[in-house]
Amino acid sequence: MQLKRLVLKLLPLKGNMKTRGFVSAAVMAGMMLMALGYFIYDGHQRGGGMMGKMMGMMMNETGRHSFLMSNGVPQKYAELSNPLPSSPENISAGKELYNINCMSCHGETGLGDGVAGKSLDPAPADLISSLSMPMSSDSFLYWSISAGGSAFNSAMPAFESVLNENERWQIITYLRQL
Repeated sequence: MQLKRLVLKLLPLKGNMKTRGFVSAAVMAGMMLMALGYFIYDGHQRGGGMMGKMMGMMMNETGRHSFLMSNGVPQKYAELSNPLPSSPENISAGKELYNINCMSCHGETGLGDGVAGKSLDPAPADLISSLSMPMSSDSFLYWSISAGGSAFNSAMPAFESVLNENERWQIITYLRQL
């Protein structure tokens, strides 16, 4: 109620009480949204707050997400896009590589529920949820697979020296059709 009095003092409106009531309600709603926005933004950037917790549950990798939101994909990977066509051959090869290198942690369908991943903290990312987000560009996925997760306290290994470029792109091609 004191907030309403403050708003009415700061906004001396001429006119009827309906106008003053509407404007004061709009200003209070705006202030509440700004406060809520702070907590959403704060969580989004720092891994806390509501948005950060939701992103953490979906991605189980708030460190990489926070880095991406603040810095973008590292320059080394930023301009990359998948050069491979989404052909049956590339999808099949990508599935085979996924099954060998990724399935034990990310699970058969990419939900982050693989047998080896059950004991990891943080848990492996739910690739299905991650892939539906705008941030999951080819360059982001290639960076994630290539660099791994050690910089973000994740057990995901770096595959840059394990898989050649074509094999990493084949995995991405396979993931895109899950």
